Amino acid sequence: MEICPGDYIKELLLEHKSVSLPNIGGFLAQTQSAQLDVGLGKLSPPSKKIIFTPNLAVNDGLLVNYMMGKFDFSLEKATEVLLDYCQDINHSLNNKEFFSIMGIGRIYKDFEGKIKFLPDHSNLNADAFGLPDVDFSPMAQESTAVRQKPMLDDDPAIPVPITAAAATDTMSERGASWWSARGKLVTAIAALLLIIFTGFLIFKKEPKTNDITLSIPDERTNISPVETNDMTDEATNEEEVLSPEEEEAVPVVDTEEATIAPDQKVAIIAIGKFGNKENVKKLVTRIFDEGFDPYQENLGKLTRVGIQFTYENESEVDEILKQVRKIFEPDAEILQK
Repeated sequence: MEICPGDYIKELLLEHKSVSLPNIGGFLAQTQSAQLDVGLGKLSPPSKKIIFTPNLAVNDGLLVNYMMGKFDFSLEKATEVLLDYCQDINHSLNNKEFFSIMGIGRIYKDFEGKIKFLPDHSNLNADAFGLPDVDFSPMAQESTAVRQKPMLDDDPAIPVPITAAAATDTMSERGASWWSARGKLVTAIAALLLIIFTGFLIFKKEPKTNDITLSIPDERTNISPVETNDMTDEATNEEEVLSPEEEEAVPVVDTEEATIAPDQKVAIIAIGKFGNKENVKKLVTRIFDEGFDPYQENLGKLTRVGIQFTYENESEVDEILKQVRKIFEPDAEILQK
């Protein structure tokens, strides 16, 4: 029977704060309170999110003791199974492959050789019963405008006196119309505020510990990689011929990076040109996930996408060009160096 120690990490995190893999790193269950994002229309219940840190690349004994109790292994046998599992993980990571851990997520190595973690967004908070995120959107408001019958030229204009009783009835009707149009929205907002308040109380009851120093992964760690090799957009949009005035227009470049120092040499490798903004977004996300800095340039109706980086000698540029052609596009070329 083949035993996979990684299958038991999620179960251990329900009772422990962290579980470690020797020579790999550790997984921690981080408590988060309920959150409401009105802009994105999303409500997140109280949860325990899983994060990864390479600072816990030691054998904490949890997985070994678990296998000893579950399979009646000796200490030597359980340790051997765990080390063989960690060796398989390192082999996959060194071959630029993703390694999946059941109920936890996937780990891989980026361009700089650092281990990155893509969580499965599992909720390990037992008090929240594993509730997922809830998407919501504002309810459409019904029109309360009163349609009046158009007056014909033949109809005499007869003034209708407005009495105090009629004015009171009109105000009552308006109040009822307002509540019927917005009552559901008010009820939904009240329910959301109640959930947030409940999550806040649960968060206050959680003990705060500072006994572990975390290494916070960078902001691109938790972005799911977009698996796409759709490079056909350039061919589809090549028929959109640009006028000489459009080609002479100054391109707008947005790399989402800090300004590069004047004394540094910068190289740009072009991957492709796109007319579909969604394809541009997918490729930029993929470039981020592969560990490169994206480059964008507007060319009239098309957008050129590539990578940019600093270098010291020409050999570095040639080496990165080979990697880009292998990962993204065989016809990628150097735009600037």
